[in-house]
Amino acid sequence: MARRPEHFLAEPAEDDRQPLGEAIVESVSFLGTHHQAKVRHAMADDFTATVLLPQTGEPKQGDRIGLWVDPRTPVILREKS
Repeated sequence: MARRPEHFLAEPAEDDRQPLGEAIVESVSFLGTHHQAKVRHAMADDFTATVLLPQTGEPKQGDRIGLWVDPRTPVILREKS
């Protein structure tokens, strides 16, 4: 199972989003309509992800952000046979 960057969310909402805990921004790029950040989970160094963040914020390396995910958006990867 995989998650695309747009499936990670940096804020809670009024839907079924599930909290994943806090993440630390390792790098960030502004892509015009949003920021793309590489993050690692604050409690699990082996959990890293690329996430899309709104253009309205100014995330910086070292910032701590909350992560949420919509449980309806996984991507199932099948092994080629």
